[in-house]
Amino acid sequence: MKNPRRAAFVADPSAPATLQDVAGEPLTDGRARQALKLALRVLDLAGVFKRPHDMVQSLTQVARALKALDSLDSAEGYLEQALHWGESAPGHDLQLDLGCELAELSCTLAEQQRDRAEHDRYAGMAARDRARTRALEVAALAGRVSDAHCEAKLLLRVSDVLDRCGDHDHATSLQNRAVALMGIGLHEPSAEPAQATPQSTWEQRLLAPSSTLLM
Repeated sequence: MKNPRRAAFVADPSAPATLQDVAGEPLTDGRARQALKLALRVLDLAGVFKRPHDMVQSLTQVARALKALDSLDSAEGYLEQALHWGESAPGHDLQLDLGCELAELSCTLAEQQRDRAEHDRYAGMAARDRARTRALEVAALAGRVSDAHCEAKLLLRVSDVLDRCGDHDHATSLQNRAVALMGIGLHEPSAEPAQATPQSTWEQRLLAPSSTLLM
């Protein structure tokens, strides 16, 4: 099965020789292209049976490989498809995690477009609006996830996106919600006596690298 969006990927000749992969480790341009080729092959296989979870995984990996190659426009398209398939999966954790990742990617794309066209006051505006809309959608549905810890982590992620988009009031409000949820988690009754988890430990957990559901 051929994917029509493959043609959308055009390598940026100005991209650096050394890039970053999803885990933050150095990834050479050659390795990034190999990762993209493999991800596209897996996507072709997933497309045969079209199982939602497999489609989400394969589309997300293609998006991350494109992101490593600095092709953010194409990465955004693949991640949008992953989010569409994620809506068919049970529960809300996966869908909202993808929504966060898409909001973060759209925000990064907006910043990239703004930096590359610094004299155009409208550069990146559409991508920034998409990022803001997606972040607010995740914030509105965050209460549907499995536990307070996951909800707080989602809120911190989207609050960061909103802050980068210039929506500081909403960002602060979501940060306050996350802090309140962290407080609830710290004081939940336990069957066995236990010391409260130090606040710094919770912050380290909540601010750890995102998008672990698909890794």
